[in-house]
Amino acid sequence: MGPAHLEVSLVCVWHEWQYLRQFRVRPGTTVAQLLAQSDLAAQVAAQGRVLPAELGIFGRRVADPEQRVLQQGDRVELYRPLLIDPKDIRRLRAVRHPVGRRKPRQPPPAR
Repeated sequence: MGPAHLEVSLVCVWHEWQYLRQFRVRPGTTVAQLLAQSDLAAQVAAQGRVLPAELGIFGRRVADPEQRVLQQGDRVELYRPLLIDPKDIRRLRAVRHPVGRRKPRQPPPAR
């Protein structure tokens, strides 16, 4: 016979606000059911934001939250939209600090 309840956590983070709650759910609870049980939607709305659509468990995307059953210790994460594309960040960094364009090191003065 399995455990009566599973311990899982639900996380959603923005720069100035975060939501982290622990939940005890029955075995067989899906990710979608956990979201429905939580007050996360109300908390996000109170911040003037929209609930993110992308979610995962321990950094791995969950494609179908209606079907994904939670396991003991799962950490369900809601991912906020990116502010800037990571490729653009690398391009901007390369413009500011181009590789191979440094001035060559000057030899120490002769005595």
